[in-house]
Amino acid sequence: MEVVERAEELYCVEGHTFDAVATLTGVAASTLKRWSDRYNWQEKKEEIRQALSSIRANTIKLRAKLIENCLNTLNAQDAFAVSAIEGLAQRATQIALKQPAAPAVENLREIKTDEDAITALEEAIQIKLNSMLTNPGQVSLASVKEIKTVSEFISGMRAKVSKTDAGAGKRKGLSADAADQLRREILGIKQ
Repeated sequence: MEVVERAEELYCVEGHTFDAVATLTGVAASTLKRWSDRYNWQEKKEEIRQALSSIRANTIKLRAKLIENCLNTLNAQDAFAVSAIEGLAQRATQIALKQPAAPAVENLREIKTDEDAITALEEAIQIKLNSMLTNPGQVSLASVKEIKTVSEFISGMRAKVSKTDAGAGKRKGLSADAADQLRREILGIKQ
């Protein structure tokens, strides 16, 4: 019975063909086909396939909710949960692809306006957040707070740009205040 159970697992759960299962177990493919009919392996295989599909979809939804909750609460337990789930997801992807994860490619852009700066900062935050979530060792309460602080800074910049744009036509280039604020708060340069 152990051989039947192992053959069933190889066929139904791991998705091997009858020939592959025959090679792995030493049981003839014709015998495996008879067992399949007797023990309803086709039905079990479909049931397992549907369950795995549901698990993948629910995992993606869970990851999205955890990330959103972590950003909203800045709770250390939420950050740890996000870190653990994203680490597992990255390892699963690497195993599925059988190759190491490719580093994020950063596209440099020319920044001529406040809006360009805001967009670039938003992209930088997104890259930083993705990097943190794919490298769980980088996730900490301090790093999540840093993301929140910069996000709030960007929101403030966006509000200032909206007010300026409403009162006057679009300006070219960063305002002196915006450039100084970028240097101080983001780059840490004191002038």
